[in-house]
Amino acid sequence: MKKLTFTAALLILISFMAIFAQESGDTTLMRSGLDKFKSGQFGDALLDFREIILDTNMKDYHGSAYFWITKCYLAQSDLKQAGDNLGFFLKNFVGHPFMEEGFYQKGRIEFLKGEYEISISDFYSFITSYPDSDFIPNSYFWIGESLYNLGHYEESEKIFYHLVSQYPTSYKMEAANYRLALIDLVKREDVLMDLVKLSHEEYVTSLEEFQRKERTYEQAISAYQRRIVQLENRLKESDNDKNAALANLKAEMQTLLDEAVKAASTSSQPVQTSIIVDQPTQDLTGKQEILELKNSVLEVKGFLFDLMSEQLQGGM
Repeated sequence: MKKLTFTAALLILISFMAIFAQESGDTTLMRSGLDKFKSGQFGDALLDFREIILDTNMKDYHGSAYFWITKCYLAQSDLKQAGDNLGFFLKNFVGHPFMEEGFYQKGRIEFLKGEYEISISDFYSFITSYPDSDFIPNSYFWIGESLYNLGHYEESEKIFYHLVSQYPTSYKMEAANYRLALIDLVKREDVLMDLVKLSHEEYVTSLEEFQRKERTYEQAISAYQRRIVQLENRLKESDNDKNAALANLKAEMQTLLDEAVKAASTSSQPVQTSIIVDQPTQDLTGKQEILELKNSVLEVKGFLFDLMSEQLQGGM
């Protein structure tokens, strides 16, 4: 009986030693991977975590290994591998202690991939599912960042204000305040751009109006120039007509003057008595004609004087 008891005790001791050795080995490998991850040796840490998931005797550590593999790939910016390993973890290890952070990291991966709308949806789902999580302030921050990158500055500003006011001790506080300052600058820049755009539109409108008026003025000037040329031509024609009429009048006047001089000269010669006695009526008639001729000459002179006065006034 004692022998049996000793044998049983020995077997139990051997079993405990094997279990201790296995657990010690498992713990050592996990700790090794974590130490390497913390020191930034992500490639070496991956080797340790992969060794764990390849060992069927370490099933209890597979969930943790997949989670840390995800974080190693995230640290290396390999978003494809990070997303694939995280998806496997969330699907196959429901209830795992790292599940909360796993869902948070899902939103971050979508943000880093540039899938901002999916990221916003993931983070809001996370906030709803884990309202007391320590990752809530960070989740609001990434929602604000996603909205900012989508150009929704007003919505983004509201999220950052919520983060600043509700979580003043969050380490994202400084980053949130910085983003609020940038949003304020963006809003001012938008206002300035609107003013510049408005000014440019007004300038273009004014320029088009000026060009339209300029074309109208040019057309009017061309019309006036054509009118002036026509008037000048008419004046030249009129002047030519007047000059011709004046020349004709001068010729006629000269003829009349010659006839008057001839007549006066004729009347001043001695006249025979017989003619005077016998023809008294004819002498009177001749004198009357001379007077009428002189009167006509005076009228012609007056007309020529008036015509020349008009030309002089027209020239002035």
